[in-house]
Amino acid sequence: EDRTVLVVIKRSDMSRTNQVLPKPQQHVTGFDWASSEQLVFSVSRKDGYFAAPRPNGYLYRVAAAGGKSELLGVDRLSLLDPLPGDARHVLVRHYSGQGRDPISLLDLETGKIDVEYMNHTTLNGATYIVDNAGDIRFADGHAGYEIKSRLQQRGEDGEWREIHSEKD
Repeated sequence: EDRTVLVVIKRSDMSRTNQVLPKPQQHVTGFDWASSEQLVFSVSRKDGYFAAPRPNGYLYRVAAAGGKSELLGVDRLSLLDPLPGDARHVLVRHYSGQGRDPISLLDLETGKIDVEYMNHTTLNGATYIVDNAGDIRFADGHAGYEIKSRLQQRGEDGEWREIHSEKD
């Protein structure tokens, strides 16, 4: 009860091929396959007065076939998309605390940010939706200090346009 683990099981014979066992009070709270051979996961910590675990802001990778997990990149990252056609990179969001957070390609071999991926939407605290090709197509967030939600679409030219806004 003091931790949540990640166990990788081979489907053909249900044998365990790897596991991630966090420290006490830490929980694997999200994971995705980055390729057929490795997973990317996040860890949260539960302590104090908070009932739910709080993310530690780091991403890790682990080989499905076995081995230790490795820290990826810098702090305050979250996984946006595993980019199924690219076994070396994942799409991440780097939380800056400024409202508009850079979207970047994270190199799984080096653990470093390769390139900033795209121009940013004008929405604050946006949630992004990625298409099957790994391109960010939609953003849902707020403009300025508004309470209403806005939905924007990114065109082929890379520019954002609003396609929906909640009524006042």
